[in-house]
Amino acid sequence: MTPGVVLNRLAGCFLAGLLLGPAVDFLRPLHRRLPVLTQLLMTLELAFCWIFTAFGLCRGQLPPGCYLLTLAGFLLWEAVFGRTITSFFRHFWHFAVIPLKISLKIFHQFSIF
Repeated sequence: MTPGVVLNRLAGCFLAGLLLGPAVDFLRPLHRRLPVLTQLLMTLELAFCWIFTAFGLCRGQLPPGCYLLTLAGFLLWEAVFGRTITSFFRHFWHFAVIPLKISLKIFHQFSIF
């Protein structure tokens, strides 16, 4: 395997770790209200990242460097942007729930049950 291919795979694994960070931060504010659903979705995100890294980027080979760089990308995201983005998503979920509550209230008024 040429060094260019190895570096491309390692860079892709690092980028996959960086992209896993916002996906986890998007669901983190929901953990207080829906802990089981949130943990299930986070586990699915982690499994997708692992499958993408192992079979998409590394072509079935499982070198430890790929996993370490994926972890390094995720930890870099958490160290630099983690708390800031989590507060943004908390406000997003707060405003996203308001139309849902209104629509459920209207649905209950018109339902026969």
